[in-house]
Formats: sequence, structure tokens, C-alpha cells
Amino acid sequence: MKKSIKKHLPKGKTVLCLRSVNLDRTSYNNFKWPAKGFVEAPDFSPEKVCGQGLHGYLRGCGEATQIKWDGLFQVVKVLEKEVIDLDGKVKFPRCEVIFTGTQKDAIDILIKEYPCLPVIGATVVVGNNGTATAGNYGTATAGYYGTATAGDNGRLIISWYDFSINTSRYRTEVAYVGENGIEANVAYKLNDKHLFVKA
Repeated sequence: MKKSIKKHLPKGKTVLCLRSVNLDRTSYNNFKWPAKGFVEAPDFSPEKVCGQGLHGYLRGCGEATQIKWDGLFQVVKVLEKEVIDLDGKVKFPRCEVIFTGTQKDAIDILIKEYPCLPVIGATVVVGNNGTATAGNYGTATAGYYGTATAGDNGRLIISWYDFSINTSRYRTEVAYVGENGIEANVAYKLNDKHLFVKA
């Protein structure tokens, strides 16, 4: 009987990517992903076109149009030199799945690894004078004198302190990317009238 050889990524600088699969861990063309372990594309082509490779969002960032929000989320380790940029997502010939599970847990891994990047679907909360940055479909929440940035379909939340004689409490303003002139991937703060302005 032939002994099976467990495959691993070759040595080299690696980077993490976010991706999602159906609940049964299948993706495009019913390709079945493992919960953990090495994966290789059987039809890989280095051509800079979608298809013929494994796909994901480099460092958890990108346009997020192929995220399966009702599926499982995966974090995969990829050789950085093998990543091919497809404008909004990436592809690669092989990777190692290091996590499969909930959106929050996957995003937490990426935020810990890349704390200053706009990770897709992240909910980022910072205190007073802080800077919160979330990616597409994310929520950035900042405290008093804070700054918030979110990607497409994101939400900005900034608190301010109301010193009114009758009130004296924190209040919160909310803005939605794509509405009322709020742009994706632009930092905002509140002005003295508590309106969102570019930071």
C-alpha cells in the first residue's frame, strides 16, 4: 500500500486571504474545500483573468461581490509571490486553509494580523480620539473626536458629547456610504454642528 504524502505550502513569505464557501464547503463548480489543510487548483493558469485558480480577498480587503454572507468564512495562507491581482480580489494556485467558521471569527483573525486595513465586513469600534476603519459592508464606530472610514455599503458611527444644560450625555450620529455624499474609503469626522465632514 502506498503511503500518502501530506502536502504543505513551500517555504516563502505568506499572506492571509479571506474567502467564503457554501455551508457544505463547496464553491464555484462544486469545488469542495477542506475545513483545514492544503488545497491546490487542478486547472490553475497564471493568466490575469477570473477562473482557473483559487480565489480570495488579499488581507481581507476587496470588493466583496462574491462573499457568501450566509455561508462559511475561511482564512487561507498563500505564498505572497503566487498572488495574482484581479482588481478587487486575487487568485492563486494553492493555499493552506487555516480557519473555517463564522464571519466574525474569520474577520477577527484578519484584523489581528492586519489591524490598520479595511477588512471586508468588519465591525471596528474605537474610543475617544480613535480611528476606526472597516472594509466593504463593514461598520466603523469611533468615540468623541474620533474618525471613521468604511468601504462600499458600509456604515459610519461617531459619538459626541452633548454639554447642554438639560442633557449632558453622549449622542451618536450615523452615516451610510453611498448616501448624502458619504464616500467609500474616505475618513470622516463630525464638525461643530455634528455633521459628517471629510477628516
